Amino acid sequence: MQIIPFSFFSTNGLNLVNYNANEIIIKSDQIPQGFIGRLKDLNTIFTTSGGSLAYEILHKSGGITRFAANRTSNDNGSFDLVIGEGDRLAIRITSTGSGVLDVIWHGEIQRLREIDQSKALDTREFDMVFEGGI
Repeated sequence: MQIIPFSFFSTNGLNLVNYNANEIIIKSDQIPQGFIGRLKDLNTIFTTSGGSLAYEILHKSGGITRFAANRTSNDNGSFDLVIGEGDRLAIRITSTGSGVLDVIWHGEIQRLREIDQSKALDTREFDMVFEGGI
């Protein structure tokens, strides 16, 4: 299985002055087709008065999974959060405040298992079973 280091976010002083509540302020790149992502560690420096953040997975199907809510100060830690193919991570401001956000979130992407055609299932035996009908 191929594992590649991946940086989801790396900002340098994102000013939060012009964002509204419930607005996404930063999104990662999509996880490439044929891969899954794994968030391994995050470091969020959130210097604001009165604001709060939520961390989310934006699914390619349109759904949203919030995996951390109401973050009101600096936040760091280790994770093993799996992000699906085509999904992306996002940080949403849930209540407004003025200040600065610095974010460094790292992890990896892993290639999904590829099928070795030489070892693939031979379906001819199934075709013979069903030729006579069920």
